Amino acid sequence: LALRFSGPAKFLAKQNLLAFDFTQVQLFLGGWCPVKWPIKGRGVTEGGLMILVIDAGNTRLKWGVRRRAADTEWRACGALGRDEIGQLRASLAAAHIDQPPERIVASNVAGEAAGEAISRALSHWATPIHWVRSAPAAHGLRNAYETPERLGTDRWVALIGAWHRVRGAC
Repeated sequence: LALRFSGPAKFLAKQNLLAFDFTQVQLFLGGWCPVKWPIKGRGVTEGGLMILVIDAGNTRLKWGVRRRAADTEWRACGALGRDEIGQLRASLAAAHIDQPPERIVASNVAGEAAGEAISRALSHWATPIHWVRSAPAAHGLRNAYETPERLGTDRWVALIGAWHRVRGAC
């Protein structure tokens, strides 16, 4: 199971930051890609509350902003190397995300130190971070792992999203 973000990238020398302008997200199950979502950006903080979604993986951190949970368009997205997680605040600022989001949802398989770095980077906002945890069951899906928390939260969230997208087994 893998998520692939695609689109152009630009190096912002003043911030020493590689900014991504993602145009599409693809969900891969093995070599099969059953789901492709277009991404549209710009105007992140105009006209409403935001939800910041963070996926801290073993090699990099990916983030995206939506206006609300039911919104089908990503307003902004970015990625940082695992050793650059401390630059998350600057990455968000470079994407003109300067107002606190209404909600922050994060998946972290990168370890405790990465979670602490994310918390520090977002501490200027009063918005609490909702850390996703794998569970025996949630949102219409059952986790068959003998020890449910052994299923990585990134995969658990991807499975829940895929289930709700196709309303059937993948």
